[in-house]
Formats: sequence, C-alpha cells, structure tokens
Amino acid sequence: MTDEQVKAAEAQGCRFVEATEAQVRQFSMQRRVFQIGDKPYLATREDGFYETAGTLMARVAEVLRQQEASAPAEEPVAEEAAEVPQAEETAAADETPEAEAAAPAEEAPEPEAVPEADEAPEAAEPAPIELAKEAPAPVPATVPSSADQPSAVLSAMKTIAKGYARGHQVDAAQLSTLLTTVHRTLSGLQASHPRHPRSGPG
Repeated sequence: MTDEQVKAAEAQGCRFVEATEAQVRQFSMQRRVFQIGDKPYLATREDGFYETAGTLMARVAEVLRQQEASAPAEEPVAEEAAEVPQAEETAAADETPEAEAAAPAEEAPEPEAVPEADEAPEAAEPAPIELAKEAPAPVPATVPSSADQPSAVLSAMKTIAKGYARGHQVDAAQLSTLLTTVHRTLSGLQASHPRHPRSGPG
C-alpha cells in the first residue's frame, strides 16, 4: 500500500499493526495481510476484526474518489484568481495601442488649407505699359533738321527705354512694344512741329 492509501484507510477508522510470522501464515490465505514498505501489517477495524484486502481497498478507493471530486471544486477558484490579472493585463495591452494611436492624431498639426483653383495666388503681372501716364515725352527745344531726325528719335527711344527698364521688369515683347510706342510718339511730335526753312539773306 502507498502512503496515500494508508492515510485514506486510517481516515476510515482502520489501524495498522505489524503482523507476526504466525499471523502472516494464518491470514495470508485470507488476504488480510498488507505490505507497507518492507513489512507486513494487519488492518484492524473499530470492532477488532481484521479487514480483508478487497473490502479495505474498496473503501480506500471511495475515499480517494471523494477527495479527487472535491479538489477540482477548489481549483477553479485559484484559476479564476489567476485569470483576473491576465484579463487586466490583456485589457491594458488592448488600450495601450489605442491611446498611442490617439496621441499622434491629437498632436498632428492640421494641414494648411490648399488654395483652390479660383483662390490660387495670382502671379505678379507686369505693370501695364502706360507711357503717356508715366511721363510725357520731353519736347526738344530745337527741332533737329531732317538729316538729324532718325538719330534723334533713336537716341530718345533709348533714353526713355532705359529709364523705364530701370523701374520696371520688362521682357522682350514688352520692350519691343515700348520701343514701338516711343517711336510713334516721337514721330508724331516731330510731325506736329514741321521744320521751317531758313530765310536766306535779304
């Protein structure tokens, strides 16, 4: 018998006493001798009779079944207590990514409003050419002769074009338009002041 079986039998009121050689010879055929460790024992009941192996082992097996049946009832309590921290850790682990995901969303700066096509900033357009409003073309004090007219017009055009270009950024097309306008203006001024013939000596 094992120690567990011995304890179960003692819990049923049995008491084990070491058997003598004579008792071993007498009760061995009746299966009333129990081997515990290296020694033979007899199991006595409360009424003084020796218990048989079949009856005692049946009672011991019943006690062990009852103990096994009562043990699982206590184990779920310990398992539930162990599951509670695990559930809390799982919940904390589930909440952590959400909190981390919410934090960047709150800290992310709002994207700047992209102007729509109608609201796109207008490119800086060159100032319209208003030659007449900028400055009137100076009228030469003396009207040059017909031979000097082309060079005078060209010189005036260059002077006006350079002065205008210093204050404005103009491209090739605007410069061409400016020169054409200056040329027409100067030509008109010269046409409005015809050259008078010099009077000969009287």
